Amino acid sequence: MTTETASAVGKSLAEYLRKTSPNPLVFVGHDQRSSSPILASTIRSALLSHGCRVANCGLCPTPALAASVRNLGASAGVTITASHNPPEYNGIKLHSRDGGGFSKTQEKELLECKGDDKVTSLASEEETIDASSKLTSLILNAAPKLRRRKVVVDNAWGTSFLVTPNVLESCGMDVILLNGLARANLYRAFKVERMSQDSAVAEWQEVARVFDLMGIVGVTGAELGVVHDGDADRALFVDERGGVMSGSDVVAIFAKYFLSTGKGRKVVTTVAASSIVDSVVEKLGGEVVRTRVGDSAVSEKLRELGSAAAFGGEPSGAYVFPDISLCPDGPTAVARFLEILDWAGCKPSQLIGKRKRQVMLETSVSCPNESKQQLMNNVATHAEQTSRAKARISLIDGVRIDYVDSSWLLIRPSGTEPLVRITAEASQLTKAKKLLTYAQRMAEWK
Repeated sequence: MTTETASAVGKSLAEYLRKTSPNPLVFVGHDQRSSSPILASTIRSALLSHGCRVANCGLCPTPALAASVRNLGASAGVTITASHNPPEYNGIKLHSRDGGGFSKTQEKELLECKGDDKVTSLASEEETIDASSKLTSLILNAAPKLRRRKVVVDNAWGTSFLVTPNVLESCGMDVILLNGLARANLYRAFKVERMSQDSAVAEWQEVARVFDLMGIVGVTGAELGVVHDGDADRALFVDERGGVMSGSDVVAIFAKYFLSTGKGRKVVTTVAASSIVDSVVEKLGGEVVRTRVGDSAVSEKLRELGSAAAFGGEPSGAYVFPDISLCPDGPTAVARFLEILDWAGCKPSQLIGKRKRQVMLETSVSCPNESKQQLMNNVATHAEQTSRAKARISLIDGVRIDYVDSSWLLIRPSGTEPLVRITAEASQLTKAKKLLTYAQRMAEWK
């Protein structure tokens, strides 16, 4: 990410916003990476010189900026962050009025705006907005009185330290804070390997030192542990036993709570989420709406469904609460999880109820980017010919095949690497391995 790119984005965004508003207001914030302040300054300058009013939110979590955009009436928001990616990377997140990311339509319209170098007008910069305090107050205003618990919070040297610890302490929690101050050399994200065929750990793909958190929760006798990513739009939970909670299980837990308390009838998740979500939601008379993988797809579907949707989330640890904003929100997820513990009257490990653990296996197949579309066309054709009579086939994102026994497999192209990713889930390891082998053969089918 360069200052030239940041300037070009700022100019194009200004041109896009001024098509519908003569005096648009844009909130700009950034994460803790060493390159983020200068990139944020560059975007603010580009916006100001092209007719936008700008509010500087400074260092703040992504969900804090998003919540401020939605609740303080901004036209759009910009966060400089590469989220859970390594510190040498950086990126630009654009937020709509509702705090969610730009829709596909908005992205297309923005790309059509060239944003020339001519200074259109000089707008005045608004005073600084404390986005972190805004999100903190929104969470606390919505939270009931909570029972005191010991909670370990690993901020991973990210911006979550500006919100999550303050929220929990204000709610009366006994907080053990790890890695609390934001630093440019945030944890390198790494893939957590599977533990003993338990899919829980494998679903969280990029975690900062989660094994340390697991041990500390056990040693301190804490009732809950949580680790955020760099910009706090994700949260990974560790139960009182020191076990990592599956992202799909957490989606199901949130879904159960919101459906049971009358917050809506539809739950949005992605094609990569476990069948446990369907099982929980259907028992409560709700409906699971699946999207392509990615929190932006979840947010876009929530925007489309409006009040009919209770909640949205995906196994990566991105959870979206429409009453706060349509941006994935780690700090709100922590507060709502504690609310659920009081509501359910049990320990974190007991929230999902007694059930036979599904086995989830993952692998990938090399595939050049230019060949992905043809390969996926072949897979879809093969699936239609061999599985249509005995399974439900979805083409929302790649090819997902759901069988009557709740087992399923997903074959989808990676959006960032020359790979096709394969996921299989079943009640038994032998069945999951069989599905994975079948999917690998399909991915190599000509």
